[in-house]
Amino acid sequence: MTPEMAREKGIGAVYQEFTLVRDLPVVENVFMGNLRGNGWLVDKKAMVREAREIFDDFGVDIDPNAMLNTLSPAMMQIVEIAKAVSLHTRVLILDEPTAPLTVKEVDTLFAIIRKLKVGGVSIIFLVIALIVAFVLNKTYMGRYFFAVGGSNDAARLSGINVGKVKLIASAICGLLTGIAGIIMMSRSFSGSPYSGSNISNDVISAAVLGGVSISGGTGKTSGVVTGMLVIGVLSQGLVMTGLSNNYQNMIKGAVLILAVILDTRSKMAKAKRPAKAEG
Repeated sequence: MTPEMAREKGIGAVYQEFTLVRDLPVVENVFMGNLRGNGWLVDKKAMVREAREIFDDFGVDIDPNAMLNTLSPAMMQIVEIAKAVSLHTRVLILDEPTAPLTVKEVDTLFAIIRKLKVGGVSIIFLVIALIVAFVLNKTYMGRYFFAVGGSNDAARLSGINVGKVKLIASAICGLLTGIAGIIMMSRSFSGSPYSGSNISNDVISAAVLGGVSISGGTGKTSGVVTGMLVIGVLSQGLVMTGLSNNYQNMIKGAVLILAVILDTRSKMAKAKRPAKAEG
């Protein structure tokens, strides 16, 4: 399904990373790609009026004529939702919408979501991190993942079907990659097998920074989320400084190398502790 088809069927999405233009007014962000008007002329008064109606329905005080960069992250998230609602969305997919928000701001967001549900809009949360954390920590298969990642031989000799565990892990990886591809396609309004070619380094860096071992066997979902936020902030900072893609990739590569070095040193330190205890 293409993004255009999704819109026609009333399916919208709000992503964890904002898809807004900070240097444009709120009203133009709400109706981006869906401007109101006749022919080549934009009817800004109609857009401002409609935006006010949406924000009034939400119960929030946002000036449609204000510049987006003057808003807090919570208000920007609400603008994202208003953008989806302006397309007459009936099914709204929220990708970790509470990640950048405070507790009070989360309450405001959930209040808006409840109003949307009353208005007949279906809400779908992609709380993948919570699901993964539950599977890894509370299920047999999750613990088998850690066992196989830590030592193939030890897991096999303990009666674990290593081949089956690896197959399931690969299948889950493929599923999550497919979901990520769909989200990326809906953001760029196009699909290409090369569109995610530069993401692998960011993913590995985020995982290692979050405590996932390169050699396998250790790691926490909360750590990966933290590593992802660090890489996200770094990426946004590099973009804002205006560095070319080559220099950005060099800096990210240096971060990845540093993360691998720290992981290796951590492994070596843990290996030395039992030896010192025996001595």
